[in-house]
Amino acid sequence: MKRKYYKPVRRQSKRIYARSIRNPKRRKRLFFFLLFSFILILIFVPGHNGLINLTLKRLKIQKLHNEIENLKIKIELVRAKIDKTNDPEYIKRYAYDRYGMVPRTDTLNIKTQQSP
Repeated sequence: MKRKYYKPVRRQSKRIYARSIRNPKRRKRLFFFLLFSFILILIFVPGHNGLINLTLKRLKIQKLHNEIENLKIKIELVRAKIDKTNDPEYIKRYAYDRYGMVPRTDTLNIKTQQSP
């Protein structure tokens, strides 16, 4: 009698897995699912290193840098104004504009109503 030799049996699970990856629709779905999962993990990672927390901290740092620059500009304007107060011409002009003061050398002609 002849002996029959049997071929080794392949596992079906490998074939199913291989077929599922070869299918373009399933591949796209798998890709988008993994991408979506990765993005969610990045956004909602707990702790102080989460993506949202880092973004908020960067925005806060940028606002503070802008505020520092604005304050430096204001400081320069105040220093310039302080330097102007040492100038006598500026003091005269300021007193005339702000308080209506007139120098002694100017004469004022004030008209009064005469009663009949």
